[in-house]
Amino acid sequence: GGGGGGGGGGSGGGGERSPEDFKDDVAALQRAVSEAARPNPKPNPNPNPNAEAALGFVLDRVTALLPPLDYGDAHKLVYRAERAALEQHIALLAVRHQALYALGVRLAARGDREGAVRELRRALAAADDYELVDAAYRERRGLCELRGTDFGPNAHGTGRFPHDEERGKTLVQLIQASLELGDAAEVCELFGALIQVVTNFDGGNDVIEGMRATHRKRFQAYMSDDGSGGVDAAALRAAYEALGDCEASLDAGRRHYKRQRVSDAIAAFKRAVLRARLDGRDELEARALFNCAWVLRHVGRHQEARVFLRPCCRLWHILERRESRELGPKRTERRKNYNQVLYDTAKNLMQCQRWAAAKSCCAHVRGLARTKQAVELCRKLEAQIDEEIARGSIVRSPR
Repeated sequence: GGGGGGGGGGSGGGGERSPEDFKDDVAALQRAVSEAARPNPKPNPNPNPNAEAALGFVLDRVTALLPPLDYGDAHKLVYRAERAALEQHIALLAVRHQALYALGVRLAARGDREGAVRELRRALAAADDYELVDAAYRERRGLCELRGTDFGPNAHGTGRFPHDEERGKTLVQLIQASLELGDAAEVCELFGALIQVVTNFDGGNDVIEGMRATHRKRFQAYMSDDGSGGVDAAALRAAYEALGDCEASLDAGRRHYKRQRVSDAIAAFKRAVLRARLDGRDELEARALFNCAWVLRHVGRHQEARVFLRPCCRLWHILERRESRELGPKRTERRKNYNQVLYDTAKNLMQCQRWAAAKSCCAHVRGLARTKQAVELCRKLEAQIDEEIARGSIVRSPR
């Protein structure tokens, strides 16, 4: 995650056209993507070259329509960017993702696996950009609501885009293409990414635990494949073993961090996350995720840290609930960890300029706090957030 390049500017972008015209354009592009994504009729196995050309046209048109916007500056996105530009990016990035996904699937179907991997990776990047801009827009709405100002509807809105679910679908296709290319290390990484994405899904803990287990078992089945499935199981096992021991990676990460070797520390913690995830060791995974986020926050990479804090929060919640069933009132350690990660999430949201989101997160932590001291800490943080919100100026129509 984290802001990639900003959108290209270009003819047709910007505010000279009405929101209605814009929505008509987007609807036409969405229709073109749906049309091109339709599978060929069964007796005709030949790829449809027109479909690929149509998707290329859609992608060019999206780039031309995107008004300039810098994804790298969270403060500008929330406070300074033109509202219409945010709304247009939200609609167009969804189309960009869908077109790239459809193109990747088409390329895979005609045997161009390298091409498929390239376009599916670009589809994931578009979903990351979408999430960033959408979060900034929701933040702006939240700030307006806190001030009692009417934010009004999204004039350029074209419906909901479930970016986590779309990421999951894309990863499933990427795994298939990478298995066929025999890229074992990549397959391990992608299964880890897929398990992370489903951890972030909406839904009850038991549903999430079930989905995590399903993908983990699929990975393990590929590793024990006898070759009949066309998978190089030995290469997959070797790549998995190369991840090393999870506790050893956690120790190595801490040692690297003490010696100020930040990138080595992050790499070791990421290895620990992946190994724990593929082994189904939830508590170790949660600890490794927390360490990753902690190091990233300490070096000012707050948007990246967010990527690790989200699944970390969900995992501690799952672990805390699981423990409550087993231990009843004695469940203190995991609850403490869950509360700590939530508190850190509130601070991280502040660092990402998401003050309204931080405020509601902080109020949630305060509600869970069990000691006077913890409640006091939360109140202090909330006061800081309120101060920032009062200071911040949202420019609705920048000159």
